[in-house]
Amino acid sequence: MASAPSRGISRRWAVSNRVPNALVADPAEILAEPRRRAGTEVLTVGMFLGKDLIVWLLLALGGALFAGNLLAVVRPPSAPKQEGDLQQAPRARSLTMAAIGFVVAAAALGALIVR
Repeated sequence: MASAPSRGISRRWAVSNRVPNALVADPAEILAEPRRRAGTEVLTVGMFLGKDLIVWLLLALGGALFAGNLLAVVRPPSAPKQEGDLQQAPRARSLTMAAIGFVVAAAALGALIVR
């Protein structure tokens, strides 16, 4: 057997590689749903915020893009806060961005419903 490299991390991996396979958990088993084994419930470790994290993020970002741009058109600020600020948001750009946000949010919502 080849000796482990002298770096600390590699040495730790070399030690863990000597553990018998019976003691190493199968990744598919770790991600599986909770189930009963020998009368005790086995808790499993899942992905952070589930397998649909990217879809949830798309739903949130698309919804924010839609709502923010639509509100910029419907309720412009009463007065500019700084010199050089516009009186009102550019209507075409804001409505286009709101439409893109709506499409992204609707697609993400559809992906969550289908699952």
